[in-house]
Amino acid sequence: MWKLSTLLLVASASAVVLPGHREAPELTGQALIDYVNSAQKLWTAGHQVIPKEKITKKLMDVKYLVPHKDEDIVATEVADAIPDSFDARDKWSSCVSINNIRDQSDCGSCWAFAAAEAISDRTCIASNGAVNTLLSSQDLLSCCVGVLSCGNG
Repeated sequence: MWKLSTLLLVASASAVVLPGHREAPELTGQALIDYVNSAQKLWTAGHQVIPKEKITKKLMDVKYLVPHKDEDIVATEVADAIPDSFDARDKWSSCVSINNIRDQSDCGSCWAFAAAEAISDRTCIASNGAVNTLLSSQDLLSCCVGVLSCGNG
């Protein structure tokens, strides 16, 4: 009876968290925001208050483009067979950080987000799920005061 109760509880919780698949209509603007927010409760969609052009220029600054040299490209052989598909969320399902998508918004410090997320994931994987902590990108950014905190650090 206990197993049946547990199964019923898990199924009920899944029905609340995972609504049935619906074909998403092609929406834009406020209609898209309303649809996303009604379809899930993990995060809240909203309007981007900074013009797209400014964000693109800030995040994809051409000064960081460095052309490669042909001699820098090295061909390597892979000893193991590469699987047809791989999903880290399935492989390490006990690591909640792998399934977590953080909102960088218009903050240009991708290095802080990438480092915090990679360390969170690797720590969980190395501990076989025993250490399941989300490290803070904001903590890394706290040493960058003023404009540079989100301006490419």
